[in-house]
Amino acid sequence: MTRAIDMSRLHSPYLVGFGPDGQHLEWRLMAEQPEEVFTSEPDVTPIMEFRNMLLAPFVPEQLL
Repeated sequence: MTRAIDMSRLHSPYLVGFGPDGQHLEWRLMAEQPEEVFTSEPDVTPIMEFRNMLLAPFVPEQLL
């Protein structure tokens, strides 16, 4: 399992963490100088956001 996580990290240019308020997520673009920080999920189209909004009530909480 840890190997799969490590492999996925190699393919993802973003590091996800909590912002300064401790409530909201931030996406940090790795290997960029100066570091670029996003407050909404990068590379997500409006259609993907709409699909996620429609499907969210049907996803079991333990999978979130």
